[in-house]
Amino acid sequence: MHKKGFTIVELILVITLITMLFAISTPFFVGLNNRNDVNLTYNYLESSIRRSNQLAKSQYMNQNWGLYIDNSNNKLIIYKGDDYLSRDISQDEEILVPDGISFQTDQDINFEQLSGDLSTSNIIITISKNGYTKDLNIANLVN
Repeated sequence: MHKKGFTIVELILVITLITMLFAISTPFFVGLNNRNDVNLTYNYLESSIRRSNQLAKSQYMNQNWGLYIDNSNNKLIIYKGDDYLSRDISQDEEILVPDGISFQTDQDINFEQLSGDLSTSNIIITISKNGYTKDLNIANLVN
């Protein structure tokens, strides 16, 4: 009588091969996820800078506008006012960034109404997650 099926050796071999493929591919997918989170945050940051700059240029609500990078709470905050501390909290727009993302420091970026000029020149923001880093030069976006 001839039995159909797999032997224990064949099953162990297949399980071993699947485990090896999983072990080899896991670091690749983790790195891919880190790059994706940094790129997503870069895009959020870029669009938030452009939005706050356009709000200032259009003199929306007759005020300066700015962007605050809240590193400790993983947020980008578009605000109305001369600086983050004296802002009108009711006008805040918060954008959450993925967990694990870090910026080099909390940053307050303010734009003058009508001209859209930066209050500080040549700001470069570094975004990183688990060794993957990307820099954004704000002056290149608004001039």
